[in-house]
Amino acid sequence: ESYRSAMILHTRGTAPPERLVEQARGHIAALDGELPVLSARPLVETTRGALIFFDLAATMLFIFGAAGMALAALGTYGLVSYTVRQSTHEIGIRMALGASALSVVRQFVARGLRLGAAGAALGLAAALGASSLLRTVLFGVSTTDLVSFARALAIVCAVVFIATLIPAWRAAQTKPLSALRHQ
Repeated sequence: ESYRSAMILHTRGTAPPERLVEQARGHIAALDGELPVLSARPLVETTRGALIFFDLAATMLFIFGAAGMALAALGTYGLVSYTVRQSTHEIGIRMALGASALSVVRQFVARGLRLGAAGAALGLAAALGASSLLRTVLFGVSTTDLVSFARALAIVCAVVFIATLIPAWRAAQTKPLSALRHQ
């Protein structure tokens, strides 16, 4: 007989892991009392070490993605705020001629959403192009998973909408007389 330093016994059951280990030790002792059980741990603990790189990569991707989303939201907010400031005179004229606050909000939100849609289309094309690179780190999900892409697109559109709505709402609160004086 040949000696193996690493014999592995896998057990499965509904009992807690500690109880399964005790039962396995009992069965091994019944088969051969001289056979030592050096290490016994749940499979989750064993695979945790092997998957730590993927967990770290997923965490880092999430952090960078959230930071990128925050920067994109700030950029959109800044751009729409700048556009609103540059259009103060136009807003005053429109409000003086009877434009409703809702129409002013709608105008700037539409501009922002067009900008966001263009960015989302470019991002979607880049994501589809880069999806083959991610094939090795995705488990149980297709690289072109429609649900994941739809969720990401919905998040981007919601962030753009909120980042655009704030300055658009401020534009709608503009008093026509003060806007006409501003130039």
